[in-house]
Formats: sequence, C-alpha cells, structure tokens
Amino acid sequence: MRSAITVAALLAAVVVLPACGGTNSNWYTAGKAFDRADDKLTGNALLVGSAGILAKWCRLSLNAASLPVSADRPSGRSGAAAQQWIQGCEAGYRADHPDQLVENGIMYARNTVRCTDSCESHWYAVGRALAVFASQSSGVYFPDAQGGLQWCADLVFPPAPLPANVEAQVEAHLPPGGPAYLNFDKGCIAGYNSMDASESDPSPAPSPTAPPLSLTCTLEYNVPEQDAIGNSDSSTWGWVPAIDNNGSGPARKWSGTFTKGAPNGWVQGAGIGATVTGDEAYEEPATKYPIIIVFRDAGGTIIYTTATTVRISGADYGGVYVNVAVGISATGADRCAASQGVP
Repeated sequence: MRSAITVAALLAAVVVLPACGGTNSNWYTAGKAFDRADDKLTGNALLVGSAGILAKWCRLSLNAASLPVSADRPSGRSGAAAQQWIQGCEAGYRADHPDQLVENGIMYARNTVRCTDSCESHWYAVGRALAVFASQSSGVYFPDAQGGLQWCADLVFPPAPLPANVEAQVEAHLPPGGPAYLNFDKGCIAGYNSMDASESDPSPAPSPTAPPLSLTCTLEYNVPEQDAIGNSDSSTWGWVPAIDNNGSGPARKWSGTFTKGAPNGWVQGAGIGATVTGDEAYEEPATKYPIIIVFRDAGGTIIYTTATTVRISGADYGGVYVNVAVGISATGADRCAASQGVP
C-alpha cells in the first residue's frame, strides 16, 4: 500500500541533495506534476492515516535520492522553492483523489462511508453498551490496559481469548470501520469510564448470573409545570406519555410522534419499564443492566439510539420504571424499543 511501502522506502532513501536541476521558476507546478505522474504510475493509490501524512510524503519525495518517475525538484530541503514544490505535490494528490474521505484529521481508505447524525449516535451507543456488558462479564481482564483507550483496543483485538459470550457479542457488533469506528470507540471509552471501580475489579467475587429482563418502551415528553397538558378534568406535567381519547388515561395534546412543533421546554424522552423474568428472584443487592433504546419513525428508519443502565435489586423484583431524556435528538420518532445489553 502506498502509505506503508512508499513512505518507508523514501525514509530510507533521504539524503542531503545537491542541486536537482534547480532552475525551475514555478516549483508549485513542478511538485504538482510529480505527484500526478506518481499517481498514474501507482494506479491512484491512496495515502491512509493522519492527514499530515500527505505533507510528509511530499517532503520525503522532495528529498529522496531517487524517484520512480521523472521529477524536476529544487535543491535543498527548506526555503521558499522547497515549500512551493511540497504545496504543489499536495495539490496534485488532492486533484487526483477528490472523493477520498478526509474527516477529523484522518484520511480514510477507498469507499469509506461518512458517518453522521443517527449513524454517530448508534455506534456510540453500541460501543458504550458493549463496554458495560464486557466490564460486567467474568473473565474479561486486560492486565496491561492503561485506561479506556487501551482497554477498548484490547476488547476488539484481545491479547488472549475472551469468554465465548463476550467474543460473540464483540464479533456481532463491530462497526464497518471509518468514522463509524471512531464513534464506536468513543462510546466504548465512555462505557468503560462509567463503571465503578468495584465493577471493573479484575478479580471480583463470583456471583450468580442475573436473569433476563422484560422491557417496555414508551415515548414521553417531560412537560414543565407551567405548561401542563390535559383535558378539562385533568392537568398533568412531568413525564407524560402519549395517550389519546381511546387510551386508558385522559386525552393529551400530542399524538405520539416527536415533532419539531413541540412547545419550548418540552424534553423528548422514553419511559422504560424493566421487570426481572424467571422463577427465582435475584438476591444480589443490585444488578446494573445495560439497556439500549432505539427510536424509529413511522417507516421503521432509526432516528436516534442511546444507552442507559437500570439497577434492579431483590426488592425490585416486581419491576422498575425509569425515564430517559434525549433532548430533541429523537425528533420524528413515533415509537421506541428497549433491549437488554448489546443491541
């Protein structure tokens, strides 16, 4: 690959040059012509990595003892002529690769897909939930990891085999790469950092496996008191679900879809009902369950994804109900669904 092989070869070939023909009055044009000739020779191979690699590659090309294509270069490694040649080299590369994705200081491989809006939030939530799930699983211990960044790298590229259930979840929920992976990594680090020190202890006392949850999800608005909604015999504020005249409660002033027309101060959110299933109560003081919440529009398209945790103890065996605020991020959603652990 051009980014690995050519740059390495040029590093080995850098010398202090005598004059390289140095009479060209337009070194910018000469640098641009060199890169376009090199692109043609290499089949428009891409430079991949930090955006600074392009300037580095052009500087190495300027100072290499020999090049794979004929090039007019100024003498020396500094000065105005050298800088113009490097700038022209960079311009030639960009002209030949107008469709390469460059985002947040990173030059991506060919056909990398941009990740924005719901894509970003989705992979952030998946990374966060996966980190919480793995942190709570016995047998996941990375002794050399210093902080969340290295811990998440070890989770994706484990130095030793992971427990089978964790390995299956990691393999099933890795992003496709590119910017999606960056958001996944940010979410993973956030999930790692959210765990209590006792929960990330590498040698916790063994505990029984927590039973699964039965989950419900309802769209809600958090309505301020001064803007209470309801009919003539009911006035309600706080977390208010959508209930129409055919429902079990009083009529509301919204239909069940998060719209841009909601009054100022109304906060979108979801009400999550969580009930432990199974024949036996969970006797531990409290179990922290990672929950994924997905908001979709009427056509089924994902609008927004987020993650939260629900604590359930033996005393809560009958179930708990929590409200999760999402601001205005889920505008357009008309339903939500909650799932336990990694989606």
